[in-house]
Amino acid sequence: LFDHRDRLAVGGKKILGVHLPRFKDMGPIALVWAASMCVLVVQHDLGTSLMFFAMFVSMLYVATGRKGWLAIGFIAFMIGCFVAVKLFAHVQYRVDAWLNPYD
Repeated sequence: LFDHRDRLAVGGKKILGVHLPRFKDMGPIALVWAASMCVLVVQHDLGTSLMFFAMFVSMLYVATGRKGWLAIGFIAFMIGCFVAVKLFAHVQYRVDAWLNPYD
């Protein structure tokens, strides 16, 4: 990340006051997002998946200082979790248990 810091820090479009990265710079975050979704599906563990992805997004933010990486990371993980809840029963069961712990 440090070697490619300048490429990742180049700004793209500005939306709601946040400079989002260019589309061609999304490769690293897409790859780690896919890996974290694989952890979610294979190991049935949302927490570990979230920790791996959050650590990578945090490293991107520290390396570049751009809040756009944080926004994109949060949105991508929420989309992945929403899809996982709809597709996999074990994820849906865990979310239901978290939302209704006394049922």
